[in-house]
Formats: sequence, C-alpha cells, structure tokens
Amino acid sequence: MRSSSPDGQESIPANLGRYEVILPIAAGGMATVYLAQSRGTGGFERFVAIKLTHPHLEGVEGDFMADLLEEAKLAVRIRHPNIVPTLDVGESGKSLFLVMDYVEGDSLSGLIRRARKAGRELPLGMTMRILCDALAGLHAAHELKDDDGRGLEVVHRDVSPQNILVGTDGMARLADFGIARASSRISQTRPGAVKGKVAYMPPEQVQGGALDRRCDVWAAGVIAWELLARRRLFDQADDFAVALQLVMDPLPEMRSVNPNVPPALELVIKQALHKEKMARTPSAAAFRAGLIEACKSSGITLFEHDEVGAIVEELTRASLNERMRQAKAILAGRKPLLVGAPNSQPGHFGLVPGGIPVKVQFGGSHSADLPPLVIASIGLFGAAAVFGGAAIGTGITGLSARDEAVLRIDQGAIDDTTKDLVSEAESLKVATNVLWTLSALSAVGGGVVLLLSFDETAEAPPPAKVTVGPRGLFLTGSF
Repeated sequence: MRSSSPDGQESIPANLGRYEVILPIAAGGMATVYLAQSRGTGGFERFVAIKLTHPHLEGVEGDFMADLLEEAKLAVRIRHPNIVPTLDVGESGKSLFLVMDYVEGDSLSGLIRRARKAGRELPLGMTMRILCDALAGLHAAHELKDDDGRGLEVVHRDVSPQNILVGTDGMARLADFGIARASSRISQTRPGAVKGKVAYMPPEQVQGGALDRRCDVWAAGVIAWELLARRRLFDQADDFAVALQLVMDPLPEMRSVNPNVPPALELVIKQALHKEKMARTPSAAAFRAGLIEACKSSGITLFEHDEVGAIVEELTRASLNERMRQAKAILAGRKPLLVGAPNSQPGHFGLVPGGIPVKVQFGGSHSADLPPLVIASIGLFGAAAVFGGAAIGTGITGLSARDEAVLRIDQGAIDDTTKDLVSEAESLKVATNVLWTLSALSAVGGGVVLLLSFDETAEAPPPAKVTVGPRGLFLTGSF
C-alpha cells in the first residue's frame, strides 16, 4: 500500500500484491506507472509495468472505480501481438492497479521527440509500419467476443501517440485498454465540456454522441495525418479551442502543409478523418489495408520489425540502461524511495520542514511587534489572496460563457451569438491567466521577503504563541 512521508510527499509502494515495485517510469492525471518485478518459485523473476490509479479518483462522482475494474477485466481478455497485454488486476487501499507487460522501448510520441532532439525525423517507412501494427491490434480488440460469441463492442477511446508503445524488438503495441472508457467519467466536468486528449477525438465524441469503433479509426487518422505532415493537426494549447475548431472549421489539407505527401496516402487518411461517422472508414482493418496499398503504390517500403527495432535501440538505449542501473541499485539496497521528496534540512521557519512549533492560547489579548519585512510579506500574501479570488471569479464567468457556447454548438446554433460567446470566453481566459500570474508573483514575493526577515544562522527560536483576544488573533514570540 502507498504511504506518505512526514512532509506529505507520496512514497512509492514497496509491494502491490505479489509484485515488488521498483521505481516510477511515467505519470498522468489518472495514474502512475511503475517498473515492478514479479518473483516466482525457483528464482523466477520478470519485469512488469504496473499502472496504479491515484487515490483521489475514488471520489469521482458515479461508480468510477467499479467501471474501471469491469473494463480492466475485459482488457485481460484481449490477446494480440500488437496490444500490451493486461496480465493482472488488483486493489490497493483506495486505488486499483493494472499489471501489464513491460515494453522496453518508448512511446511513438517519445520516439518522435527523441528523433527531433537529435535533429532528424523518423523515416516514413518506419512510422507507417508502427501505425499499421497498432491498427492490427486495434482491430483485434474491436472484434473481441464473449464466451457465447457475441461482440463486446470494445472501443479504446484514447488512441494517441502516447498510447502506442514501440519496443526494441521493433513491434508496436497499443496500450491502455481497460482504462480509457472509465477515464471518460473524469474527463467531463459538466455537460458539453470535454477535457483530455481532445486533439484525437472525433466530432461525435467532443459533442457527447454515441461512440463505436469509428471513434478509434478517427484517432488513428489524426496520428497518420501528423506523421505525414510532421506537425500537429490541432496546435492550440487549449482543449476548448481545439473542440471549437474541430466542430466549426474544415480540416486543413495535408498536402497544403507538406506538399511531399503522396496523393494516395492523403486520400486514404482523408477518408479516415471524415467528420460524418457513417461516411468514415468503417474499421481499423480497412484503414490498415488502405495505408498498406497506398504505401505500395507510392513507392514507400514498410520497414521490417528488425529495422524499426534498430532505430528504437539507437534512440533509447542510453535512457533504458540508466533505468536498469537505477532498478538494480534499488533492488540491491531496497531502501524506501520518495517521489519528489526535497533534500532540505529541518529549519525553524514554516517554509521548510520542521517549522515553528505553535501554541494556541484562548482568552485575554495581546499585541505583536512584527519586523517591517514580516509586515510587508503579510501584505504581499494578502495581495496574492485578492488576486487569486479575482482570478477564480473571472474564471467562473469565463467557464459559463464557454459552456453556453459549447451547448449552442451541440445544438447546431453556430451563429454570431455563439462567436461572441467564444470571444468573451477567450478574453476572460486571458484575464484569468493575468490574475493568476499576479497572484503567484505576489505569493512568491511574500515568501522571499519573509525569508529575508530571518537570520539564517540564528538559533531556532522558542515556540511562538498565538493568542485569540476580543479583537482578533495575535502572534507573539521570537522571530
């Protein structure tokens, strides 16, 4: 079970069921992924990846954890070389964990970043092989049947470059089956407002419509568009702006962005990105077949798996070796490891671990003589609170305008009123960001001034005393 350090930092769980947790390798809004080791009889050992949901998700409205558990049980049934298998499901306190194969490599998005950092792009024959592998796994999941032969209507809902893992063996595997559907429960904070990887969502998902396998075909089409255009299809940082562009604007022509894209590939990808679901490429298998045929007619040779693996090895070997070095050191020492715990020493002021011991006394009254810098810091903290309160108010007003705009879009009312609401929401968003910035700067300034008011070399002071009198609360003591 997870524990916390004295200063509130979350610690890595030593064990989850029969799995020995080693170190974190990824984290997101729903869960943290850990490298772990499974031990068996006769000295059997195997590395696995464990996705442990955050404890606070238990409080999400509805049966989020129950949904997640049911989806995870379904994911265990999916068996295909191009899908990261879910090996086990368990509970730890208020959290659920999924045990998956550990893929030694990186995600497609990670490989793209590594290649661009090295001043290069991944070869087109490699990226098309990776995407075709992922589509093969996706189709297998879509075709999953129960014990009576009935289709289970599996939809991934979160196909993205982050969820396509590519190993040093050159195989691409689609990850996160069993978690995406449950995550939709926390990606909608109110009707009409969708948060998450909106850039890979089809129009019907953004608008809260019914979803089927063509939702995943769209997401794969966005990935294909980005691989060939070598840029994001939707480059806005704000999910709301992406959703508006998706619903209101036509998609950019791929060859207008990259004239070197073969026309045959552009045509196949355009069909997968049809905004009308019924006119879209009907299945992942059909999209895969179209890509393969278009590559063949365009003179693009899909990489063999060993060719893909060689590039993955080249790009990831240093970081993978470092991960294994850390894992071996942790297993050898088996000391508790804290996630993000500061290496600070206890001090006599509350901004560092330790803090001033405080005694509260009720009754009577007392005044306090505070140094000028302390008074200045209190003023700055007060300003931070004022700016923060204003930011919250402005943000709520902006959200109301945004929600009304989204509702009108959902109802098909895309007119001047809708555009005015969008403009108002964007203006209020800018104002909110400015207010939050002022709040943060005031808080930082207050902290700096307060720190300057203390002699770092002084002995720790005696306990401060807080006295509550008829005119308010007073702080006394040596500072």
